[in-house]
Amino acid sequence: MGKLFNPLATKNKGVKELSVLLLSREFPLQLIEIKKKLKQEFSVEVSFQAVKKAVNALEEEGIIKKEGKAFSLDRKWISESKKFFDKLTSRNVSKIGTRRGILGEPENINTMFFSDLYSLDNFWADLMFDWLNNIQKGEEKISAGQCPFGWWVLINFASDTKLHNAYKQNSVKQFQIFTKDFPLNHFAAKNYEEMGVKSIVLKNKIFENEKEFLVYGDNVVEIEYPKKTLKKIFDFYSKHHSFDRHAKKFQRIVEEKTKIKFTFFKDRFIAEKLREGILQKFRKK
Repeated sequence: MGKLFNPLATKNKGVKELSVLLLSREFPLQLIEIKKKLKQEFSVEVSFQAVKKAVNALEEEGIIKKEGKAFSLDRKWISESKKFFDKLTSRNVSKIGTRRGILGEPENINTMFFSDLYSLDNFWADLMFDWLNNIQKGEEKISAGQCPFGWWVLINFASDTKLHNAYKQNSVKQFQIFTKDFPLNHFAAKNYEEMGVKSIVLKNKIFENEKEFLVYGDNVVEIEYPKKTLKKIFDFYSKHHSFDRHAKKFQRIVEEKTKIKFTFFKDRFIAEKLREGILQKFRKK
């Protein structure tokens, strides 16, 4: 594992620290893209060789990894860093509760951007497995989500099954709401029920630019898709009753470059409120 590295803690940030900040918001990025964004976002103009040197050093330290010609933060480093800061946070705020910012919003909000659905799904799965292995004392062992489309069931069924089986074996109660009434969502709900995930499909077939969210323990995840991407998924779900015959068509949607906003934070109060909103729909079922 690379060393724990917090770019926010450095007063006079260099190319290495700023590169980590960029890759925490959007990835993967090529060297030339990092160079361009350093100038656009931080007004820092450096040579291509300086960027290359900084990125190579980060790669050697295990903080980032190369994927083809582009770079991303190393998921193992992210996971290890998260464990460290979670422990640090629990030691320092457990006696006084969660600190809040203006209007009761949590202060520890993290936002990242993903360039395609595959990258999003892989990172999300890692995050959920990490929680399962590091559940804190007092956290509710419940995972409850709401989404318009269960697209990840179509592209990563084996991985999704492994995750939910692990939750079931560790006595985590699971709930999932699909807000759009299409056959492919009923397919996902049926498979989820077989995995031990209580699922319902709402009676709604109208396109809406809605967000997706998940609450697991004290953690909250919110996903915002670009309207164009969400509309393509909506059109696919509304036209097709089965997946196998149209897999290649959906594959193109999954691999298409986009910009998906992924926000996550840990806040027991907000998690309880959101979770209760989801569970109430199951009680009315």
